Amino acid sequence: MRATGGSSRRRRVGTLLGLALLPACYQGYDPLDPETLAEIMRTRGDAEGIELSGLYRGRFDVLSCGCDQEMTTFDVTLCAALEEADRLGIETIFDVVVIQADGSMRVSEEGFEIDGNLGAPLLPTLYGPLDADGTLSIAGILQTDALLVEGQVLSRIDGTLDEDGLSGELQQRYHLSTDVTDGAPIEERPGGGSTPAEVDCREWIGLDLVRLGPPPLPLPPD
Repeated sequence: MRATGGSSRRRRVGTLLGLALLPACYQGYDPLDPETLAEIMRTRGDAEGIELSGLYRGRFDVLSCGCDQEMTTFDVTLCAALEEADRLGIETIFDVVVIQADGSMRVSEEGFEIDGNLGAPLLPTLYGPLDADGTLSIAGILQTDALLVEGQVLSRIDGTLDEDGLSGELQQRYHLSTDVTDGAPIEERPGGGSTPAEVDCREWIGLDLVRLGPPPLPLPPD
């Protein structure tokens, strides 16, 4: 399912994505630097109201993947999961929840419909400013300390949000370490030990989602 906004909105987002993919535009500035992301998360825009809060659904499409050969054993990178789903002919649909409070917004992943055998990628909750013209920049940092994987997933979305939907570009950096590099069980390795490995890769994902309705109600306490 894809957003159906007007042509001016598509041109605005297309220009934004094109600029974001040009390394020369950064001039040494890293858009996924943790301090930069933390500043985005603290910033407030000039939008008003709460009416753009809601449940949004649509596709995430790989624009550029520096992680397709990394961490595929654990299926934690989004582009690796999307590319594998595409190879298998599986359509991937995302649900995200947007909460708007005037010029502040929060975006969290609500559902990732994909073959269960492919695993679930690591996706932070993102926070940041929303301006009155619909422009947004939101960021999130996920600290993970799982059984086999630990480190950070650094994320940001730059794009637009309006009554037609949410469109933009998701950039993610995986800065992780793992105790497994080849997928073989530890007991099958020489000496029975693990082999630590460092992963530091990036991906660029285009997103295009439409608003389905109000955000889901929180679950009652047990």
